Amino acid sequence: NDVHFQGFVHMLLLHLMLLLSAAVSVSLPLCSPLLPDAAKLRLLQLHRSNDSAPLTLWRVQKSGTTSMCAMVVYEYRVVRKLPAIFSGMCGSQWKELFQGKLLWKDAHDAGVSFIGLEPAAKPNWFPDAYHAFAAPYLNPDSPAEMHAHVWQNFVHLLVVRHPFERAMSAFNFRHEFQHNVIDVCHKHNVTSRLKCFERCLDLCMGGRSSRHYDWFAELAPAQANMVGSQICGNFLTQHLSHNSTLSVAMTNLRRFSLILDLASHPILSSELLSCVLKWDNPIVPISNRNIDSKQLQLSDLSVDHLQ
Repeated sequence: NDVHFQGFVHMLLLHLMLLLSAAVSVSLPLCSPLLPDAAKLRLLQLHRSNDSAPLTLWRVQKSGTTSMCAMVVYEYRVVRKLPAIFSGMCGSQWKELFQGKLLWKDAHDAGVSFIGLEPAAKPNWFPDAYHAFAAPYLNPDSPAEMHAHVWQNFVHLLVVRHPFERAMSAFNFRHEFQHNVIDVCHKHNVTSRLKCFERCLDLCMGGRSSRHYDWFAELAPAQANMVGSQICGNFLTQHLSHNSTLSVAMTNLRRFSLILDLASHPILSSELLSCVLKWDNPIVPISNRNIDSKQLQLSDLSVDHLQ
């Protein structure tokens, strides 16, 4: 589940901290990226010198990557004086770039400075249609050209969050065209956010065939899918595998050049961005500006809720 997977992620982050404190003989970069190998170092060298190997930001943690997006835009627009245009929420034409239908040189010449992908932004597309699209590069045994293209031509960056925090963020997140579970509850005359969250847990326990799914789906099918995948699903596993399995997700996790936890390790994250990607004095926000007193907090939940 997400908690066990997150434990594995933080074990790798601990490995990063040890590397950061001990690495004195690595020439590129001075601190080692996660589980370094020759291919990753080659990509990082190309990226650090002239951006010919583009940075790919995996936006898979909801508002956990909002700060990362702002930092990326600042690095390219303000520090590097590049246009850094993008479409949507810090995204780009990542599917076309991954497929090879759009060449990075052409995208870069048009003003794109980095790649951002946010598959779950389309709730009806995620995870089933996403898995069908991503299988050529997420399946470790895939013989597709897309597999080698994705992992050998892009520098991959992932931002992670504690799964409970991510689930609460998904619940509180309100977007007119994407996710708004709270408004579905209001339309059902459920005004208590805690009661609304309990409705979400009922759906999690009952699944798509239950009346709890229908309770959401009759008003907003996309919200019903969002509850099952983003509030109580193995969200990170679903993004990093083509079949929602932990083993595949762990294999693909090792392919990333950099994994950051901005909330739990802000200082380390800043140091790694500077050292691994050669960013100029990045500042990781310590507090989450999206939190307000009206949102449901982890402290509002009982032990039964967390269980």
